[in-house]
Amino acid sequence: MGGFVLKVDHSTGQISKNTFAFDSKLLSTIISQKLIDKGRGIPDLQMKDFIIQDDKSIILNTEQNIGFGGTRGGGWTGAVGPAGMPIAGRGSFSPGVSASYDYNDAIIAKINADGSLAWIDKIAKRQEGYTRALSTFVCSYSTFISGNTLYVLFTENKKNLSLATDVAANDEDKLSSTPQVEGYPERASQVVNTINISSGEMKQNIITADPDKKNEFYTTLSIQVKPNLIVVYKGNKKGGLFGQLTLGTP
Repeated sequence: MGGFVLKVDHSTGQISKNTFAFDSKLLSTIISQKLIDKGRGIPDLQMKDFIIQDDKSIILNTEQNIGFGGTRGGGWTGAVGPAGMPIAGRGSFSPGVSASYDYNDAIIAKINADGSLAWIDKIAKRQEGYTRALSTFVCSYSTFISGNTLYVLFTENKKNLSLATDVAANDEDKLSSTPQVEGYPERASQVVNTINISSGEMKQNIITADPDKKNEFYTTLSIQVKPNLIVVYKGNKKGGLFGQLTLGTP
């Protein structure tokens, strides 16, 4: 299992291609061994964006993004008896509709200019939201480049900060986590992973060890205003506040 790269010369239209295989050890941390044995691909993997470097290499940002639909909170609309029980034929049940949006492992890779794989990293995370709009702000992740470092900014449930990196997100037999992030600011911590663009070496840094009990960190609304400065936003339904993150000093 691996990937392929197609290169099109914009002057001549000539197409060249290159393929590469994923390291089997790393692959086993992304999908379960059962899926590997079946020759399956990485489930629910979606492309977020890609960054073209000056040397024509590419940084690919992907994520295991899952949307679930479901029902909960149903109720009876109509007449009820003395004990509060529904009276047959004089009303109806209407289930309340809900959904959850899961943002699991981030897979980030660097592709060299010749189409070969330079490195690939996995960021283990388990984020979950319950509204489509807010979950896209609070969950997922954002990336920024300063010098030779790629900064990966995200919000994670503080109980998941020690999540095993060798466990596949879809390996339910091994998965043990507390995913709820959106709507529970008291559970969340802000994290920034730094990746050396040349070597792929990755380190994790906790920005806030003590969660804010009122404001949620809107990760994907963060903006890089200078090479080493990020403007961030935290808020709730009544308002919010802006702050800054200086790259190089997480």
